[in-house]
Amino acid sequence: AEIKYRYAVESLVTLGYSLVNLGANELKLSAGQLLYTIANLDPEKNPISSANVGLAAFDSGLTSRYRVVDAGRRKIGAVAVLGREHVKNLTSGDEIVSMPPEAALAEIAPLLARENCDHQLLLVHGTLEEAQALARSFPQFDLVAAAGGADEPPNRLLRIPGANAKMIEIGKKGTYVVV
Repeated sequence: AEIKYRYAVESLVTLGYSLVNLGANELKLSAGQLLYTIANLDPEKNPISSANVGLAAFDSGLTSRYRVVDAGRRKIGAVAVLGREHVKNLTSGDEIVSMPPEAALAEIAPLLARENCDHQLLLVHGTLEEAQALARSFPQFDLVAAAGGADEPPNRLLRIPGANAKMIEIGKKGTYVVV
């Protein structure tokens, strides 16, 4: 699994991915392997990001807490969080630091707002309900992607009740993506 992760991350870098969340499965790997893989990425191309999970420390430079990407004539701000239940299941230790997603977004959302992005995207590695609640609590996000949805998600974006955002549900293992 650790070798597979290393090659997967290197492949995503080669493909030009701008942001890759630290998800629950990645965080089941040994902290040493995560540190080795991420520390050996080109810092200018490192896409690993999480607002609420850090390796060694939130400011270690191994991961970013949010990203701003120029895509054509659009400026897109993106922040990724690990859901509350997944955070509870993390093994404690000096190598991995974490906080609840709400606390991380309370810190990061104002920083992202100052970037004057055309769109703000919130990626949630958690349940649909949690993603929707975060969208209602942080109304600056206009798109919210949730990894914890149905095997085959809806084939269109859905408005989140009580929020300004639309939901992007990602099917099992990202098989289906609505963009």
